Amino acid sequence: MTEQDEYTERPVPEQARLGFLKPAMAWVGFAYAYISILIGSEIVGGLGAPLGYVAIITGQAFLFVYSGLIAHRASKLGLNFSMMCRAAFGNYGYAIPVLLIGGLVTGWFAFQAWLAADLMVGLYGGESFNSGTGNGFLAGIFGTTGIWAGIFAVVFGLFAVYGIRALVWMGRFVVISITVLVGWMIYSTLNIIAPQTGGSWTSSLPIAEPWTFALGFSASAGTFIVSATMTGDFTRWTSKPKQAWGVTAAAFPGANLLMLMAGGLFTAVTGRLDFYFGLAVMAMGVPIMVTQWASNISAN
Repeated sequence: MTEQDEYTERPVPEQARLGFLKPAMAWVGFAYAYISILIGSEIVGGLGAPLGYVAIITGQAFLFVYSGLIAHRASKLGLNFSMMCRAAFGNYGYAIPVLLIGGLVTGWFAFQAWLAADLMVGLYGGESFNSGTGNGFLAGIFGTTGIWAGIFAVVFGLFAVYGIRALVWMGRFVVISITVLVGWMIYSTLNIIAPQTGGSWTSSLPIAEPWTFALGFSASAGTFIVSATMTGDFTRWTSKPKQAWGVTAAAFPGANLLMLMAGGLFTAVTGRLDFYFGLAVMAMGVPIMVTQWASNISAN
């Protein structure tokens, strides 16, 4: 992919715009992050239901408005995040927000690689950090989180290097696979697990140290507040601002809300926090690993 194809240093011209669907696929795939399931679980664990759901939904509504306003301008002008910063802060001042946001996104990228590695080791390797002890299939150095974190960092990063079109391609796979898997997770939580535990998704108490509503709201909005600031990298490819708002809605509250609610519903029904959400024993953990890999590749 050449610089000219990606228009990294100049606005995307009208004739190169991709319309609604392709940017939406890329943004939705990005917002389908496995970590959001964990965060949704933590929010409901700290606030209980239904207050936890309210915190999740209001946080996503805030993200929609915040990201949508940036997306509107990015679509109208065809600018990415760094170009918008240059226009706002000048040729030298723009480096501060770009470096700040870039550093945060790099940390997010590294964490996603570590999360995928720890999950894999907890299923198939040795002792993981947060995911328990695996079955020992991966032995020696290949049974450790560190080695797989390095491997996944390289693999996940390859998709980011190839730009918007690679993200669109990956987004198609992610949208289909994760929608099916998370849909199954929600269905099984409400129809299989709930009758076994006797728990109710509509009403539950906090299961750990209680959270404040402000903390729950911040956790929901904080899932993608940094990436939402860079929404222009996606929405500048839309043909008009209305499409940019639609792309934003598909990601926030659409995709990210689904992930947060999946974790929240599980915790409300079971009264516990589970890194695998009951899916570790399903098909030897393959579905949960596919969900993790796919979401991490598209979210980087």
